[in-house]
Amino acid sequence: MRKSKQMLAFLMAAVMMITVWSVPMPVEAATRVLTIKTAAVSNARKIHEALNSQKPLVLRIAGNKAFSKKTLSKLEKEVRKINQQDVYFHYRAYRQKGNYYLYEISKDFAKQYYYATMFCRKLFRYFKTGKCYGYIWTDGYGEKNGYTQYRYVYEAYQAYKTANSDMPFSDYVMKDMDSFYGLDADVAKSYEVAFAADSFGELSDAMKVWVVAESGYFACMFDRNNPYGDFPKFCMIYSRNMKHAQYNGSGMRAMVNNKVQGVCANYAVMESLLWSQWGLHNQINTSWKINHAWSVVKVKNAKGKTLWIPFDYRVGPSGIYKASESKQYQLYLKGVKGAPNYKNFQYADFN
Repeated sequence: MRKSKQMLAFLMAAVMMITVWSVPMPVEAATRVLTIKTAAVSNARKIHEALNSQKPLVLRIAGNKAFSKKTLSKLEKEVRKINQQDVYFHYRAYRQKGNYYLYEISKDFAKQYYYATMFCRKLFRYFKTGKCYGYIWTDGYGEKNGYTQYRYVYEAYQAYKTANSDMPFSDYVMKDMDSFYGLDADVAKSYEVAFAADSFGELSDAMKVWVVAESGYFACMFDRNNPYGDFPKFCMIYSRNMKHAQYNGSGMRAMVNNKVQGVCANYAVMESLLWSQWGLHNQINTSWKINHAWSVVKVKNAKGKTLWIPFDYRVGPSGIYKASESKQYQLYLKGVKGAPNYKNFQYADFN
């Protein structure tokens, strides 16, 4: 009898929950409404400009839900081209009203879009000019002509473009790089692809993740002291105080302003927030065994190969788990739906 009452209570709660979620939620006050009949580029530009106001927006798109969704999908592609960073905008399907279907973009979603495009633009610029610091820049892997590895590769690329050499850049930069650990032809090729692009929008999804990794933004830093002259650190700070560790539109703004601090769980959430702005499938994974959290992102490279990347402080959770690569990836990818239980990529797969 007791079990029957418990089951009845559970079912009643479930019905109430379904009822609550089936009722259309009111849109935010002072929300701008854009009426759209076609997926014209001019309409995509209007959406982009409206989102940059960081205010709530309703898209009133002609047709039923299925037809309007196709129009919206086309507009999304155009908006990503306009912002040049491949950044998506997020929305909530609202309801049908006459011959139109309504899609709500909340104030938080508008802020996320605005600051995500700004963050991506800033991160890419800093990556290309050496103003970020990844692990290969600061961990003492050697210097050449007074430069750490990244800076040397960057300077070599500038010289390579000026020289108009017929030699592949990977050969050009590798010919006297013996003093650096970890640089090979595949890594050099990835640098070439990234340096040649003007924005994230020109890169494959796999290369986007590689650039973020190499930028060092999510590297584990404990302060922002500046050991390298005029190149300021642009990165998250590891801090148990978890200052400015927001997970919404304010979080993207904190990333732009380089104010995010936190522990591994905060890093993982911020990583996931960035992946979501690029429309990349991802989830946050955790393990009590190594007392750690990280994001796992599913991406495709320029050749269409799918890579499952447990992202953290570069690729793979920081070397915290002292085990064979096989056992590491079994742990890193455990419980991730669709993911293999092994490392399914090499550096050559990024570019």
